Amino acid sequence: MRYLTFICFFVCGSFALGKAANVSRGSSFAIGSASDVSFTGSEVPALTAIWSFSELSSVQFYLGIPTVSPAYLMGGGANFRYSVAGDNSRGLHVGGGLGLGAKFFGGARTFFINIVPTVGVHFEIVEKVLVSVDSGVTFSLIPGGATNIDITLGGRSLALGLSIVYIL
Repeated sequence: MRYLTFICFFVCGSFALGKAANVSRGSSFAIGSASDVSFTGSEVPALTAIWSFSELSSVQFYLGIPTVSPAYLMGGGANFRYSVAGDNSRGLHVGGGLGLGAKFFGGARTFFINIVPTVGVHFEIVEKVLVSVDSGVTFSLIPGGATNIDITLGGRSLALGLSIVYIL
């Protein structure tokens, strides 16, 4: 808990610094890797892309293919993010998204739909390399013979919803 508090103070304190180059000035695009079970259905790192279309708003896309054998599993989704403190180069964001795909559940491959409200922090570690850590509630709907609905609160993977992207 102390480490999380330190990270929050570090990120919040960095809001006073100048804006990073090419991150929040108009539209930009970034690509990288993410670990987010809510959108991909697996702990396996996935491909992610962030499209920033204004100084405060962006959409993060996810695509994960954890395995193709013995069953083809795939998950993906999109997450709208709005910076409530700071901007798209560093700050605190809130938003929400939708994840869907196929995953193993109860020993069989099944379809999932996740509704994902999000809160997180994002910051540059070096020029053009952006790190984002997201958390929140995941509402999972797994259709089947008996409809299963699950609610999960917290970091959305072992890596706490970590994304690392390079800004193009």
